Amino acid sequence: MSQMTSPQKQGAVFASISAAESAISLVAAVSSNTVYIATIKIYRGFTFLLFAAFSLISMLLLTCFLIGSRRSKHSVRYQVPEADEHYKHHDKSVQSDSENGQR
Repeated sequence: MSQMTSPQKQGAVFASISAAESAISLVAAVSSNTVYIATIKIYRGFTFLLFAAFSLISMLLLTCFLIGSRRSKHSVRYQVPEADEHYKHHDKSVQSDSENGQR
């Protein structure tokens, strides 16, 4: 992910990923408790089987992705730009102001 974003936006990307992970963990905890309470009379281990099925599905999707990415003939390379034009312009104006004795 860090190679796909500019250095100025890496903090925002990783903060977004962290927030999504926290939200998913919260939803998983609440949903597993709800499913367990709803199915306790039918089968106590249903929640564990359900989440095992979710894990199996995610493993299958990941395996398909890895096989598909290895079979692709062209690989995708990401280039990180040095800086946005806005930041280059801003840096030049700060340097010219400091050379003139202004801040």
